[in-house]
Amino acid sequence: MSGVVGFLRKHSVLFGNIALVVVMFVGLAYLSMGALSWRPLESKYSVTIDFPISGGLQDTSGVTLRGAKIGDVESLQVQPESVTVKVSIDSRYKINRNSKVAALGLSAAGEQYVDFQPTTNDGPYLKDGDRIGPAQTEVTTPFPDLLESSLELIQEIDAEQ
Repeated sequence: MSGVVGFLRKHSVLFGNIALVVVMFVGLAYLSMGALSWRPLESKYSVTIDFPISGGLQDTSGVTLRGAKIGDVESLQVQPESVTVKVSIDSRYKINRNSKVAALGLSAAGEQYVDFQPTTNDGPYLKDGDRIGPAQTEVTTPFPDLLESSLELIQEIDAEQ
């Protein structure tokens, strides 16, 4: 056989190996960009937030703007009187610098997240390296504290009545 078919049969192992490598690269790209949300071309900016308590936040928590995901918590650092949370935010989102920032939970035992709650869409906007103080933050009551206060309330109920 001559021509293209003969060439392909003669070099079938080479083409098989090239096809295998291409499939591996496509799979790796899918896993890293799709499943693991790696975005090499996406720009982000970092903001540091000082919360009075952690509110259950973890370094795997998300960051939202009025409930819509816009970033992730990068790190948590416990200080003697506060918890410093560094977040990375997709640069497509402009957030007013005077926004309230809350550490909220999806449910009583669910995952916690940071939520930005701006009162206006106008500037001045947060930029890379900005810091938000405790006066602009709020934290939901941690579940153990809520449970403890509920138990105290239940103990005050007169069982005979």
